[in-house]
Amino acid sequence: MAETGRDHLHLLLAFGIAAAISQPRLPAPAAEPGGFDGPQALARVESWAQQPRPAASPALADVQDQIATVLEQSGLTVQRLEAGQGLTNLLAHAPGVLPDATPDQSPSGVWLTAHSDSAPDAPGAADDGLGLAVVTGVVQALSQGTGPPPGLHVLITDGEELGLKGARAFARSVYWPVAEPVPGSSPAGGAPLIINVEARGTSGPAFMFQTAGPDPRILNGWQQSGCDAQTGSMARAVYDLLPNDTDFTVFRRHGAWGYDFALIHSPHLYHTPGDTPASLDPRSLQQTGDCVLGLARYWLDRLGRNRPQGAHPAERPAARAPGSHVYGQILGFTWVAPAWRVRTAGLLLLLALPWHTLYDSRRDVLAGIAGWLLTPALAFGIGWLALMALVRWPPFLAAPAEMPGAWPIYLAATAAGLLTGPLLLRPLLPRLPDLTRGWHAGVVLLAAAAALALPSVGYLLLPGALVSVFRLRDQPRIALLPAVLAGLWLGPLLFSLPVALTSRALPLLCVAPWILLAWLL
Repeated sequence: MAETGRDHLHLLLAFGIAAAISQPRLPAPAAEPGGFDGPQALARVESWAQQPRPAASPALADVQDQIATVLEQSGLTVQRLEAGQGLTNLLAHAPGVLPDATPDQSPSGVWLTAHSDSAPDAPGAADDGLGLAVVTGVVQALSQGTGPPPGLHVLITDGEELGLKGARAFARSVYWPVAEPVPGSSPAGGAPLIINVEARGTSGPAFMFQTAGPDPRILNGWQQSGCDAQTGSMARAVYDLLPNDTDFTVFRRHGAWGYDFALIHSPHLYHTPGDTPASLDPRSLQQTGDCVLGLARYWLDRLGRNRPQGAHPAERPAARAPGSHVYGQILGFTWVAPAWRVRTAGLLLLLALPWHTLYDSRRDVLAGIAGWLLTPALAFGIGWLALMALVRWPPFLAAPAEMPGAWPIYLAATAAGLLTGPLLLRPLLPRLPDLTRGWHAGVVLLAAAAALALPSVGYLLLPGALVSVFRLRDQPRIALLPAVLAGLWLGPLLFSLPVALTSRALPLLCVAPWILLAWLL
């Protein structure tokens, strides 16, 4: 590798500038005709989140009455459905669409959902005042002029904080549009298209972190809607491994299609008295409302506002399970690709390796690969040691999951992840001059393995692995192109990853930069 220090610096700069450019930008609150009225939505949050409103409480009943009034003013008929244990769900629909529903009369269409209760000590401005304001604001925008479209339905659940009880009760009721899970069925043929809004923080870009239904149509709808919220197939893959649940999870298990939104920044305010209207970023509210409105309009037009439930068979796509496609974002544009293309890219990476030169210096290369494989264990150990020290810090004792101003900890974790490898290998460099070849060969091998085994996550490693391929071929200038792509690709993820994992996951935060950025070393 005849690479100079200047070439290495150019790669670092190319990645860093691209990562800075790709950071999400939030829209200013606006009240445009026919659009989502952000200032009005924020005013509703301020009214509905003055105090905690736990499930089945008088405070919650008062807020539900206000929500029902807004929906009725938009032209919807509102029903109160008992959900057991004193819980009450609100179901709203166009007049005459859902009278005395029975299972064989239940509608499909587009469903906007949010939960009305808050944690016992939290005013719930974001969780889930955000969802309540977005749902009511979108209904108003869709109902202007001609009134509410017949295919639009609203469900406001109760008891989400008690274990999704309102959603579970509704999914078991006669009002649920699908009696049993129907994989691959079309929303026009009975499965509801659900757009759920949640929050685990109070600021930052909106995230669409899980979908339900066949990937091709769901993701095509996302692209056509014009939504610029953050998303990626990695978010869905990671969320599926976590114990967390939202109301959307219940609906997905009962055959629904759709999208699940949330805010994740400022998570130290989640479920605390600090979740107030003052802490909710109006720009985050505006972006979420714009995205939900765009998706609702797309699907209402696509499914047909007056289309009967029995859609023509030619309009029903072949069943494709979630995970059949990979998706990510570059500068706000969401690209979608079949998983087989990512696997093919992984194979091409292996073919692009200069195997003959790696074989000629195999002693050094094998040592580099071995050192590269030891790096995550060393980084993970450093993370555990740091975490053990930090738990003695009073702020961590007060709020162990997260704390305000934790970015110095995140930056320290990133540095720990990036420096462990070079520190481990530096003593060997004088004796093994080709050791860095093994390092970069390890980067490529991991990326190829991830692309083949788990394309929904492995796609993130492909641009960086391509940089390593060009560095192994002594072509650092050509490597600038994939380095820029990697910056555009990974910039928003690196901005949000520490927040998503929380500072309790410090060992994982130490390992993540090593996996995502090892090719920069």
